[in-house]
Amino acid sequence: MLTLFYVALTAYFLGTLFSILYFLRRNHLYGRVYLGTVVVGFAAHTALIGAIWIATGDLPTASHGGSMVFFSWVIIAVLAMVEGRYRVPVMGSFVLPWAFIAMLYAVFLNRTPTHIPALLRSGWFFAHTSLSFLSYAAFMIAFAGGWMYLIQERQVRSHRPGANFRRLPPLDTLDEINRWAVALGFPFLTLGILTGAVWAEMAYGELPVDPKVVWSVVTWMIYGALLNARHTFGWRGRKAAKLAILGFALVMFGYAVINVHYTGFHSFRHAFRLLPGAGGGGM
Repeated sequence: MLTLFYVALTAYFLGTLFSILYFLRRNHLYGRVYLGTVVVGFAAHTALIGAIWIATGDLPTASHGGSMVFFSWVIIAVLAMVEGRYRVPVMGSFVLPWAFIAMLYAVFLNRTPTHIPALLRSGWFFAHTSLSFLSYAAFMIAFAGGWMYLIQERQVRSHRPGANFRRLPPLDTLDEINRWAVALGFPFLTLGILTGAVWAEMAYGELPVDPKVVWSVVTWMIYGALLNARHTFGWRGRKAAKLAILGFALVMFGYAVINVHYTGFHSFRHAFRLLPGAGGGGM
């Protein structure tokens, strides 16, 4: 499994490098190398996820390091969906670095938890974590699309567009990617919250409220407001792009800060101690 991990990590590093070179130079050779390395990396990554599943019977979402490995895999999967749907290869220049960083961060963390309480092997927990990460990956695409939109809009408004104007897709395409990604991620987030509530009721006999629960509801409201504003008030373009960026910032704060530094049943450091029958084990 370690070999598969480092093959994926190396491939994503090369893919990140050549995706940025492709964005800057628009050399088709760089684009082909970028695509080839990502395909190799994703194949190794998928094999790694499968090997972990076979070895443990679960996806690697219960530990901090394992969740980074899974998150990175989902990012690449959703990126492939976007590029297949919209034919926007430069999207990888804005998304792939995040997948690489997640994998690199996992190097310094425990990627294979040694003790997983039975309650974390529940189908509800599997659904909760999988759906949540799918929503995070979709929101990352919306974040990247929003960021690209703001860059491109600035080029258009300047009346003296530079090189980025030719490198980036049209504003309408970027706005559509933003809309599609949020519309994809919001149902996943909704189902992730609901399945998490069911699992928490089963695990704790009640629905405990910790900072991550509150933060998730706030994030859900932000994305819900963005979708509603698009359909009701016709919000598009800059406003939608800024809200997508804000929403993803909230997602990342909840995952990278609250999950790590705050106590509660979502905390990677404290959750096992809070589970009935966990025996004080830690992630």
